[in-house]
Amino acid sequence: MLFEPFFNKLEDSLAAQSESGVQVPSLNSYTIDTNIFSNVDLEGFKQKIADGLNLDGSSSIFYKTIESAGVESVFDYFDKNGDGVIDDDELNEVASSDGNEEDISSYDITQLFNKQQYQKIIDNCEEQIDDYRAQAAAQASSSTTNNSSSTSSTGSTGSGVSKTSSNATESLQSTIDKALEEDIPALEEQKEQIIAEADEAIEEQNNSLNTLVKNNNNILSDDNQYFQQIQKANDQIDNYNKNIDDANSEKFGYESTLSNLQAEYDAIKTDTKNDEVNKANEERKSEIQEQIKEIENKIELLENRIERYEKSIETQEQNKKTAEDKLAELQTNSKNDAVKSMQEIQSNIEQIRTDRDKKVAQIDKQIEEKRTEIIEQQQQLGELTGKASSGPFANYNAEAGQALANSALNVPGTYGRCLGGVNNSLCNTEYFGDGMWFESAYMAIDALQGNVSGYENFASKFEEVTDSVSREELASLPAGAIVVWEQDPQNVHGHISISLGDGRESSDHIIAQEVNRDAQYHVFIPV
Repeated sequence: MLFEPFFNKLEDSLAAQSESGVQVPSLNSYTIDTNIFSNVDLEGFKQKIADGLNLDGSSSIFYKTIESAGVESVFDYFDKNGDGVIDDDELNEVASSDGNEEDISSYDITQLFNKQQYQKIIDNCEEQIDDYRAQAAAQASSSTTNNSSSTSSTGSTGSGVSKTSSNATESLQSTIDKALEEDIPALEEQKEQIIAEADEAIEEQNNSLNTLVKNNNNILSDDNQYFQQIQKANDQIDNYNKNIDDANSEKFGYESTLSNLQAEYDAIKTDTKNDEVNKANEERKSEIQEQIKEIENKIELLENRIERYEKSIETQEQNKKTAEDKLAELQTNSKNDAVKSMQEIQSNIEQIRTDRDKKVAQIDKQIEEKRTEIIEQQQQLGELTGKASSGPFANYNAEAGQALANSALNVPGTYGRCLGGVNNSLCNTEYFGDGMWFESAYMAIDALQGNVSGYENFASKFEEVTDSVSREELASLPAGAIVVWEQDPQNVHGHISISLGDGRESSDHIIAQEVNRDAQYHVFIPV
């Protein structure tokens, strides 16, 4: 059962209450009288849920279940004809999932949950299904395919892969975008503020120096000459450092793109089983090679420019050191108050610069770490993009697949008629328009492979990807993928189902995707 972790949590809660002396029944064995909801409107339904009691006044855990799933959405599920009142026929339909119309059982509630939109259940039961969320997130992060815009270059009729892998790609892209658009700009703004404040403080010191020199020109003229040389060297060094920052920033942009392209190039395969995909992938790799060559040239030019700036900084550092030595020699021979004041100003300016450079270095380190992280993430993104172009879902038709999955949400809830349920879903989807009419589910394999007369056109709307999908990956198939199991000792008819794209499968009922049957499976995706 897909929502087993959710019900387990409720069971644990009940067990804790029992241990505390409160007598409550097990969720799996408990039922409520169908008549409780007979002829009630939405407000009456809400009141019943708020009261949380059976007809005999005892506490019912089912009300907690319904409340968690969303009272209004559950009422809409009961109220089939939408007249705002739950009549007896509607109640009986809900209660009859387990073959008993007189009460609503845990099985009936499970069917209620499974027939609702998956995301709505996720939203309404957030606290109760944290464990399931974590599992789904882990599954998404480990997925190796995605719904990437680059799929268009493969010549496929559609785009997209499994819902979980698409979410992983979108999450990764969102992280990169946030770092580029928010995190790094915020650090750079902080850095600019530190530099601006330091420049303002240095200007104040220079104004004080100018006043001092003006008032003591006969004493400080020679000293000021060397002091001005030091300041000029400092200004040049600051200017070159800024140019280096700008060049490094531009270089990072190219390196980030290069990392993405190189990873995409390495991941794209040109030996798939689809000649059209191979041709498109070869063209894409050729495009990427040209882009990589162009970017590498730009990076080389920037590196040469940075090298020139660094050599210019070395020259200015030497000029500064020469002026400082001569100034120190003059000031050693001068002992008056004006010289001491000039020395103090010089010391203040150097301290401002030292503090500024220390703070800037710390921010530069954070920026560099963030850039390194982004480049690694761009590489991951490129790998996902390349694999999507070459993977088993390169030709997946997302629109048709999602339409089939949506149709497969509306199933009767019976058992033993899996092929009939799949056929109903296919017939109710405009893109397919027909089903596969055989005595046993496993017989659909030959039809989907195009080996049965009369089903050639139907089979052309699917592509078999069995060899590229492991048992573990069956649970992360894209919406609308069909899984057919061959015969096994326990089931001579085999089994067939439609993936809902969220870890569930639909046949004539909805359950978690089966992965452990003792038989060979075949996977077909809409194309």
